Amino acid sequence: MVDCFYLFIFPILAFGFLAIGDRFVRRLCMVEAGEKLAVSLAAGMALIALSLALFGTFHVLNCACAWLLLAVLLVDGTLWIRRNVLDIAGMVRSVWAAWNWQSRLGICVVMGVCAVNAWFCFSPEIRHDPYDYHLTVANLYGVSGGIVEIPWHVFTYMPKYGEMLYAFVLLLGPDILGKLIHWLAGVGILALIYVLARRIGSHGMAVLSVFLAALIPLFSFIMTTCYVDLFVGLWAMAAILCLVHDHGKSFLMGGFFLGMALGTKYVAWGVIVPPIIFACWVCWVREHGLCKALERTAVLCVRALLIASPWLVYNLYWTGNPIYPMLPGVFGRHIPPCLEAEAFFRSHCPPDEALTLSGFGTYLGMRLSKLAGDGIVVFFTGLGVSLFALFRKGDSLPRFLGITTFLSCVVFLTATDNHDGRFVFPTLALCAVLTAWGWFTLLKALSDEKHRRLLTIGGYLLAGVLSLFWTFHRVNQVEVFDQQIIPHLSRTAREQFLRERFPGFDLVIWGNDNLSENALVLGLGYPLRRCYISKNKYGYIPWLEEETGLDDAEHLAEVLRKAGVTHIATPWPKLRKDVDFSILLPSHLTEVRRAGDRILYRLSSLG
Repeated sequence: MVDCFYLFIFPILAFGFLAIGDRFVRRLCMVEAGEKLAVSLAAGMALIALSLALFGTFHVLNCACAWLLLAVLLVDGTLWIRRNVLDIAGMVRSVWAAWNWQSRLGICVVMGVCAVNAWFCFSPEIRHDPYDYHLTVANLYGVSGGIVEIPWHVFTYMPKYGEMLYAFVLLLGPDILGKLIHWLAGVGILALIYVLARRIGSHGMAVLSVFLAALIPLFSFIMTTCYVDLFVGLWAMAAILCLVHDHGKSFLMGGFFLGMALGTKYVAWGVIVPPIIFACWVCWVREHGLCKALERTAVLCVRALLIASPWLVYNLYWTGNPIYPMLPGVFGRHIPPCLEAEAFFRSHCPPDEALTLSGFGTYLGMRLSKLAGDGIVVFFTGLGVSLFALFRKGDSLPRFLGITTFLSCVVFLTATDNHDGRFVFPTLALCAVLTAWGWFTLLKALSDEKHRRLLTIGGYLLAGVLSLFWTFHRVNQVEVFDQQIIPHLSRTAREQFLRERFPGFDLVIWGNDNLSENALVLGLGYPLRRCYISKNKYGYIPWLEEETGLDDAEHLAEVLRKAGVTHIATPWPKLRKDVDFSILLPSHLTEVRRAGDRILYRLSSLG
C-alpha cells in the first residue's frame, strides 16, 4: 500500500514557510522581488523553528499542536499563492528572457540536480549522525511533549533550532519529510547564491555561481539527509544578503538570521558568524567611521546572541555551562556528564602535534586532501579569489565576501579537527560566488578575443568535468550509504528496508504499536516513538555512572525503576561502566517480545 500522504504535506510546508516569511520581510525594501522571495523562505523556516522552540519550552509540542500549525501554514500558503502567483510567473519570464543559451542550459542542469536529490530523499534515513543525534533529539522532544534534558547523549546539548523543525515533521509523518525540508533549505541556499551574485555581476555570473554550488558532490549528498548543515547555511546566507543592504530593517534581519545560525550548530560560533561580523565591521569602518562601526557591530552581536540565547539558558540551567559540551575546563568540572564533554571537546580540537611547524604542515595537508576528496573544487578556487577580492578597489561587496570567505576558511582549517566539508557549507556557497566573479572578471579583463574564446571553452570543459565528477560521487554515495534508486513510497517497503539494516527493528515496530506512552526503554532507539535510552558514542548514563553496588540484582533493579525504566532490550546495553544486566533474570525481567536473537523484557514494578 502506498503511504505517500507526506507528498501532499511537503508543498503545504514549503508554501507555508514562504507565506510566513513574506509577512516578516515585506517591508525590507529590497531591490528585487527575487531577493524578497529567497529571504522569505529563510525567514519562514526560522520563525517556525522559533515557534516550535517556544511550544517545546511550555511542553505543548504534540501531535495536536503540529497539525494545528500545519493548518495555519495551509491557509496562509494558499492565500500567498493567490496573491503572488502572477507576479512570480512574470518574474520568471523576465529572468528567463534575460539569460543567454548558456545560462539557460546551466540552470536546467541545476534543476536536474535538485530533482535527482529530491528523488533520493524518499529513501529512509540510515546515516549515523541523523539517526543517532538529530532525529533522536527531535523524536524524544515530540514523544515527551517538549524540550527535556537528555543526559545520556552529549550531542543533545547542542543548539537545536534545526531539530525543532525535525520534531515538527516527525509529529506529522516519517523522517522522509525531514529530508525534504532539509532539501528545501538547500534549494533556498541556491536561490540566495543567485541573488547575492546578481548584486555584484551579471545574470550569467549568478547562474555560474549556482551551477558551481549545485555540483559540489557533498552539497548534493547533504541535500538528501537529515543533517542540520543546510539550515545553518540558509540562515547565514540570508544574513549576508540582508547585511549588504546596510539599512535599518535589513540590518535588523541580518542579526536575526545570524542568531538562528548560532542557535543551530556550534560550528557557526567560530567558522561562520565571527567572519561575517568582522567583515561587516571592516566595511562599516570605511563607510561610517570607527565609532559608528563599533556601535553597529555591538548591536549586531547582541541581536544575534538574543536569538540564540534559549539554548544557552537551557545548557546553563542543566549543566552550568552555557555552551556545553564546549570548553568544559573553563566552566568547571562539576558537571555530571563532564567525562563525556571532555571526550567530545578533545575530539574536535586540533591534535597536539599540529602545534609544531612541521606537524601543522602535515595536519593542514591532510585537511586539504579531505576537502579535495569531497570534490570541493570551489573551496580552493574561492579561497584564492578571496585573497584577490581583499585588495580590490571600488565596490565593497566583493571585499566583504572576500574577508568573510578567507577568515572562515582559515578558522575551519586551523582551529577545528573536523575534516567534514559540511561544517563549512556557508563558506562553500561564498566560494562559489567568488569563483564565478573571479572567472567573469578575468574574462572581462582579456582584450584578445582569442584568449577570451579559449577561456570560455575551458569553462565549458570544466563544467563537463564537474558534471561527471558529481555523477561519479552520486553513484558512489548510493553504494556506500545504501541509498536506493527506487524510493520507498510505501510504509511496508520502508520498514523492510530498515529491517534489513537494523537488527531489532521488528522490536521497534512492535513497541510503537503495543508499549504504553509512559514506557521508557533501555537499549532501543529511533524510530521508536516512545521514550528510550539508546546506544550512544560514549556509552555514558549519568545516573548509572554515579551508582555503586550494581552487581546486586535488587539494587540494580531499584536504580532502574527510580530512573523510570520500564523495559530493557538485548543485546544488553554496553556502557563505559561495566554493568551486567543479565543478573536481573529471571526475577526482575519478563520477556514480552522476541525478534530473531533480540528480546524485549519488561522490568517488574515490584522487587
